[in-house]
Amino acid sequence: MTYAHLAWPFFGPTHREFALELDRWVSVHLGEFEQDEGNDGRAARKIFELLARSGWLKQTLPARAAPHDPAKIDLRSVCLLREISAYSSAIADVALSEPWLGILPIALYGSPALREFYLPKYLSGDLLPALCAVRAGRRIGCRCHRDISASGRRSLRHQRPQDLDLQFRIGRPLCGFRADGGARR
Repeated sequence: MTYAHLAWPFFGPTHREFALELDRWVSVHLGEFEQDEGNDGRAARKIFELLARSGWLKQTLPARAAPHDPAKIDLRSVCLLREISAYSSAIADVALSEPWLGILPIALYGSPALREFYLPKYLSGDLLPALCAVRAGRRIGCRCHRDISASGRRSLRHQRPQDLDLQFRIGRPLCGFRADGGARR
């Protein structure tokens, strides 16, 4: 991969150093996943755990001193993390991006108790958040969709019992009132 774009003024010396260090790490640790499309989710989980245990996920969350301030996330580093991961394999991009999107609302807007409970597990790789969009009782584009095994037993693909399944509802609100305070019909 070439890094000519790192010379742009948008990136500083720390971003250039970060990208080169990450590229070296990816070539050593993620090479085995280059051709893996992650059909069963094992590759995504393994990549996520490798990223977590090597400390790369720290770049995806706000600084501890300002947990509710989105400006404290270095999005240039997150973009480089995604770009370099995706360049190595599509499943590496998924393994980084989807859990990040799942944990980000808690990282930015969660209560201190929620952040204390979930963020360390995310950073250690012990918690794999899943992001799902729900419309009218059905899931849309959900990575953690339910599979029915040969035995007929339902299970969440990619998920362990301790993982987080975060859902965003699209459409009518869950309660019987509209956003303007009127009753839903």
